[in-house]
Amino acid sequence: MPRITDKYHNLTMKHILTLIAFIASACATAQTTVSTLSGEEVKNLTPWSEALQAKADTGDKEAQWQVGMCYASGKGVPSDEAQAFAWWKKSAGQGYAEAQYWLGRIYQYDGVVDRSDEIAYEWYRKAADQGHPAAQRRVGRCFYDGKGIEQDYEEAYEWFEKAAKGNDLQAMVMMGAMWEEGLTDGLDYAQAVFWYLKAAEQDDAEGQFNVGRMYENGNGVPRSLDTAIEWYRKSAAQEKDPYSAYAAARLKELLK
Repeated sequence: MPRITDKYHNLTMKHILTLIAFIASACATAQTTVSTLSGEEVKNLTPWSEALQAKADTGDKEAQWQVGMCYASGKGVPSDEAQAFAWWKKSAGQGYAEAQYWLGRIYQYDGVVDRSDEIAYEWYRKAADQGHPAAQRRVGRCFYDGKGIEQDYEEAYEWFEKAAKGNDLQAMVMMGAMWEEGLTDGLDYAQAVFWYLKAAEQDDAEGQFNVGRMYENGNGVPRSLDTAIEWYRKSAAQEKDPYSAYAAARLKELLK
């Protein structure tokens, strides 16, 4: 029978979020928005072409955003964050939500412009108000952390909920975290498991890790090390996700 060590027993989302915040803070000065592009984001991009560039030059806002993405990812052109920023700014100025979202990311991280949580929030909010799920989640995170806007957990939850309706998996995880930490209408482990599970069932490594943790500790569900191990294994299998390392560490401890 696997055993639980005192070192990790009753590991809560608060501890996890604190760790993630520390890691993100430590990496922020070394990472730019360009380097935060995921493999999935790059894979789905339209490569740069003369036809795409010509369309952007005529003022087409979607083409301008796409050209910016090409420069951000180096897909068809050399990577150039300054060019990405310039094209996103043209597109965002015409109200294109995707470009507004990416300008928010530029301002959130040090890069070709000075970092500004306030300006990042403003651009995220413009995109969020147009129904952009990732931007809605980022606005929620701004309220959650009190960055760029005054901290307000009620507002944070409302924005996470909007993003979750657009199937943003990270927003679902954040809703679970808020229920687990009692930052909504009170502490409710069952609600936390509900939202973690919605993300986990769609192969979100963080959601899977948290479902495993809830089963390990018996919070919101009957305690079951077998079920915890099952979810940790699913999370650990996603090696490109940072949470896979946390899940692998838990498996190592539990399977001693």
